[in-house]
Amino acid sequence: MQTKWNQFVYLLREAKKKDMDESGYHSLIEQQLQLMGWFLFNGEICHKPTIHIGNNNHIQPDILLKKDGEEEFVIEVKRPSHKLVRKDVEQLQSYMRQLKLSVGIYVGEHIEVFYDMAGSKDAVSVLKMPLELDCDAGAAFADQFSKESYDRARVLKFCKERVAEIEHQEKLNQIKARLVSQADEQIREALLPYLTTKYGSDFVQEEIAVMLSSLSFEAVQNGVGHIHAKPRSQTTQSPASSNNGNVWLICYDSSYFKVADCFKKYGQVYWTHKAGVQNVRKGDIAYLYASRPESAIRFKVEVVASQLPYSPEMDVEDEFAATGSANSNDTDRKYFLVRPIAETDSQALKHAVMHQKGLIGKRPSATKLSKPEYKKLREYIEQHFGETAD
Repeated sequence: MQTKWNQFVYLLREAKKKDMDESGYHSLIEQQLQLMGWFLFNGEICHKPTIHIGNNNHIQPDILLKKDGEEEFVIEVKRPSHKLVRKDVEQLQSYMRQLKLSVGIYVGEHIEVFYDMAGSKDAVSVLKMPLELDCDAGAAFADQFSKESYDRARVLKFCKERVAEIEHQEKLNQIKARLVSQADEQIREALLPYLTTKYGSDFVQEEIAVMLSSLSFEAVQNGVGHIHAKPRSQTTQSPASSNNGNVWLICYDSSYFKVADCFKKYGQVYWTHKAGVQNVRKGDIAYLYASRPESAIRFKVEVVASQLPYSPEMDVEDEFAATGSANSNDTDRKYFLVRPIAETDSQALKHAVMHQKGLIGKRPSATKLSKPEYKKLREYIEQHFGETAD
């Protein structure tokens, strides 16, 4: 099925490079669907069908696919430069529910399959493919949605299996997040019985426990997907207090992405290298300023990895994004990974207070606090970060 996927996606990939308009892209998708065995002439590919709902209402999905006269799945089309937002998913879900269809497909800057489970509040993304050749997920897409192999029961079985796989992976991600955030306690707890068994002939368990208490441990992301643990002497300066890296002020909007909730669940957040933070590197420290609704500095974080390419592992953060997609599978986009060191609710770090003191502008932006001209602001933040609200 890899060849069939390559045939289907080849011109879509070229359309993305040329930034084709939505109308032309829509027509191209219908043309490419015919390579998958579906046809326009016999009514299998329905172009913007008008479907009446009740006496006075109607819907008009972009593309509706039928087989043997039965409605099978619906496709929502956006131009190839479009970035998926929550409204697009809600629109697709609305069509699915009005038509009583369990499967819907979004086609824009990528292709994504959504499954509407019985009793579920929202449709779930079960398969996401970049517009690229030789894509394993693309081969799975072609296998499920080519007319010659398409079977409704088979597709539903595939979607249910994918939901189970996604939930299984999310549980693993939660375990990893807890290991990262609670490494010292968990590693010491795991090492104690192991070392007691191995060296019990020479030392009692209490002696080994005291030895372990003289060490601290951390779990460090190795690249994107692996974790390794390393011992760290309590007298050794930790990355959180190191002056070797740069210090940054980074702004975010809580109404766009719920940073606090992501930290709470996964113990980390992937951040895009974009204007102002292109040069953030592993080992740097950053203070995170929430522009809305708090208008205050909320977190101190450590950069544990930088210049990371997109990875599907990042998609677990989508639940915290107002747009429905926190990250992107654009090959040119790079990310850095931050892990919280501390949180504050210091009143001194509210925008109104810092602005009144002349430390910060009306609209704070990403700032490299290590620069000499920001020394006063950096010292003020460091001085007041540990304070609590009265």
